[in-house]
Amino acid sequence: MFSGCSYMKEIYFSSQFNNIEIQSMYQMFYNCKSLTAIDFTNFKIKNVERMDNMFGYCSSLKNINISNIDISKVTGMNQMFIGCKELEYIEFPNIKTKELKEINEMFFGCSSLKFLDLSNFDTKQIKYFTNLFNGCNSLTSLNISSFVTSKVTNMNSMFKDCYSLISLDLSNFDTNNIDNINGIFSGCLKLTSINLSSFKTNKISSLYEIFKNCSSLISLNLSNFDTKSVTSMYHMFSGCSSLVSINLTNFNTSKVINMEYLFSDCSSLTSLDLSNFNTENVNYVNNMFLNCHSLASINLSNFNTNKAQNLKNMFYGCSSLTSLNLSNFNTQTVTDISYMFYGCSSLTSIDLSNFLDNSILSINFIFNGCSNLAYIDISSFSKISYFYNPIFDANKPSNGTIIVKVETIENQLKKYIPEWTFIYKN
Repeated sequence: MFSGCSYMKEIYFSSQFNNIEIQSMYQMFYNCKSLTAIDFTNFKIKNVERMDNMFGYCSSLKNINISNIDISKVTGMNQMFIGCKELEYIEFPNIKTKELKEINEMFFGCSSLKFLDLSNFDTKQIKYFTNLFNGCNSLTSLNISSFVTSKVTNMNSMFKDCYSLISLDLSNFDTNNIDNINGIFSGCLKLTSINLSSFKTNKISSLYEIFKNCSSLISLNLSNFDTKSVTSMYHMFSGCSSLVSINLTNFNTSKVINMEYLFSDCSSLTSLDLSNFNTENVNYVNNMFLNCHSLASINLSNFNTNKAQNLKNMFYGCSSLTSLNLSNFNTQTVTDISYMFYGCSSLTSIDLSNFLDNSILSINFIFNGCSNLAYIDISSFSKISYFYNPIFDANKPSNGTIIVKVETIENQLKKYIPEWTFIYKN
């Protein structure tokens, strides 16, 4: 009706619009980007079924009152307010949405919306909550207590980048049919607690970025998580910089292929026990513990790296680690271990004598920032080409002992660490 009227600033409806029947309001005000006011006082309609994209990209609207519109027969509200970046308040009618089936991306990008009461929303027929509140950066109060989620299968990025939400109680959520929660809480910077006690994850194959950059989360109880079908944990806890500890002893990781960035930037974690992790199918562990500055101990005793391809940056920035036991690591398929221990300034010894160099192409700067290293065993390495680039930076240890396999490697390394003692091991 008014779609694309990008210069229109105000709309007032006369009494001619009182008590009329309209089935679809699809894109009715879509992209009316200069619109600042819509007066629905005389706009009393019924039998509406579709409201998809009704106010999409009305980027100047600050308030919307649709309390006169009968939404009891509405089936679709997909992207209804998408891109309404100045919208601060929405008043819905006091009517149950008993026919509602679709609300994908309904509030996507409503970055000024502070309060939202959806207590009258009947969601029992809805299957997808994809990007529902994604980008609602200012949202501090959200009432979704009436949400029935028994048919929902997809919550991908549902609360992504809700920067201002402090807590979420989803204990009433029935997630028995959920198969996608990728990025569900990603970017919820102020979230200190999430109640996930009723969450069922037995159908989920990916936990991609679900808590990424939840930098205020202090604790997480994931004891009810069933991860037996999960193949990806990419960035799962990345950026959870306030987490001091996390118990993952119940995690079944037998099908996981990707653990890239799993704990990266978890800068308050002091210890991790991953002895229960089955990693026999994992291909990627690069950046797994990147910048875990406070991590003093990691139990990797059962780590199986038989299929791992990339170990780059794995322990990068783990400046509190004092020891690492990698004796069970198999590197027969690994191609890159560059920067692997970069910045591990508390490590005094590293034994890589079990590292097979069949497939390794790069070990660049592997010990950069390891300023307290006094013992290194790289006796399994036979290719001089690895050492054409320095393995230390300018902040290298003044002396130490290094175990090597061949004289050519010794000669190359002496260019960078001439004061070290070299020992041969066949």
